[in-house]
Amino acid sequence: MELLTAIQRREAAAGAPILPGDEVRLVGELPASLADYNADALRETVFIVRYVSDDDTIDIQPHWTDDYFIETVPVTAVKLTHNQ
Repeated sequence: MELLTAIQRREAAAGAPILPGDEVRLVGELPASLADYNADALRETVFIVRYVSDDDTIDIQPHWTDDYFIETVPVTAVKLTHNQ
């Protein structure tokens, strides 16, 4: 995963505010795809950005797990907490 992240970071658009490997937290209204989860717990969770798409969405995964829980959310639904 670290090798893929490094490659994606190098290939990212210049000046991109969020890159694969960055840590983010969810903010604002949660996407419908996360409606079945506890909103307060989701906002406290640190996520790792796994992929940044050209359509202003990102794929995120909880930092604390190696599970396959990966969600696609709008970039506006997250706040950067730490750059890789």
